[in-house]
Amino acid sequence: TVNIALSRGVVEGRVLREENRDPVVGASVSLTSPGAGPDREMIAIAITSDNEDSAITVGDGGASVRTDKDGRFVLEDIPAGKYSVKATAAGLRDSKSSEFTLDLDGRVSNIEVKMAKGAILTGKVTGPNGSPRPNAILFLVKSGDPSGRPKISTSNSQGIYKFNSLDSGE
Repeated sequence: TVNIALSRGVVEGRVLREENRDPVVGASVSLTSPGAGPDREMIAIAITSDNEDSAITVGDGGASVRTDKDGRFVLEDIPAGKYSVKATAAGLRDSKSSEFTLDLDGRVSNIEVKMAKGAILTGKVTGPNGSPRPNAILFLVKSGDPSGRPKISTSNSQGIYKFNSLDSGE
């Protein structure tokens, strides 16, 4: 029998509003791993074996956490590597921290992610006769975005849609 223990680290910090340094409560926080091209979201693959039972588990590895009332977050059980912290919150633009290195069994503290107010795009989806089109699914793709990940909105019963947390000019 061979037992292998993987050393993991901890990343902690705060998410703050850029304009006044107030805490952002309930922001979703995850890690990205910078690489060639666009940042990559973390992927984890765990292979376990117990006698005859084996399992391969594939997950996002960068499971997100929410900030507390002080804007604080703690991400645990993180493998050593280079990362940035990504934060998202309603009404604010997505934002990332500076890149940092987490050493084996390391702890990186005092990471700050500053978020600015985002732009909002609203409109109305109508049919050829001008009647509202409810439940239309809209995709908004930022020009030149190498990730190609669209923002998604669905029109309401009056045909109104809304995209939040946009960069100016997006």
